[in-house]
Amino acid sequence: MAEEEKSNPPQPDLTPSVAKLINLFAEKISREAKTNQYANNSHFDSSLWDLKISFGQYHADANEVDWHTAVTMPWLQAKLLSYFLRLNLFFHETTQGPLRMPPGLKPSPPRPPTEEQIQADPAVKAIYEYYQKVHTEMFGE
Repeated sequence: MAEEEKSNPPQPDLTPSVAKLINLFAEKISREAKTNQYANNSHFDSSLWDLKISFGQYHADANEVDWHTAVTMPWLQAKLLSYFLRLNLFFHETTQGPLRMPPGLKPSPPRPPTEEQIQADPAVKAIYEYYQKVHTEMFGE
């Protein structure tokens, strides 16, 4: 028993240290100068390694988007971003009411894959089903 205790010493509780680090990080972010940009358009590019999101503002008079900012992040960070975006949308809609998407802005529902596509890559079916589920959750169709 004494050997086990020596080989596996109790681990310290890092929670206070982590909380302190997070608070220091948050304070540093709030003190640093940031640029603020407005975006009403976004575009996604992905690779095996990361996700790039480009942001821009549509200008009706020129009928074009001014792409002004791009952020590239690893997939793990993108997953965390997705989590926090969904939480923030839920909190906003719970306190402010549902966000109604104008019909012209709603993405089209996904088209079912063909049998040939499913035979060529069985993951296509799972991707379609997830796409359909998320579309229904977001837009009610």
